[in-house]
Amino acid sequence: MDLALARDPVASDTLAGVEFAAPVIAARMKEFDRIVVVRAAGERASGDPREEAKEETLRRHFREDRAAEVNGARVSVHVRRYGDPARAELFGAPSGSG
Repeated sequence: MDLALARDPVASDTLAGVEFAAPVIAARMKEFDRIVVVRAAGERASGDPREEAKEETLRRHFREDRAAEVNGARVSVHVRRYGDPARAELFGAPSGSG
């Protein structure tokens, strides 16, 4: 998927940000080796396709490295699973090269 072709971002309910469609979010998440997630303690994904894409991408391509509760929020650091080829595939490199 060509990320430059992404259209129709929508307003986020947090920090007055903008979120893209679910497939674009998942593709962009795969560009990183580490992702920090902050959410209210005990809160789960809402069923929104964008939230489900985030959860699925974290589940399939990352593992939680550490987490802490801070002022009622859960902060977790997720790192790419060892040997996950998703990042290499995203950039067209052979699996295992990156």
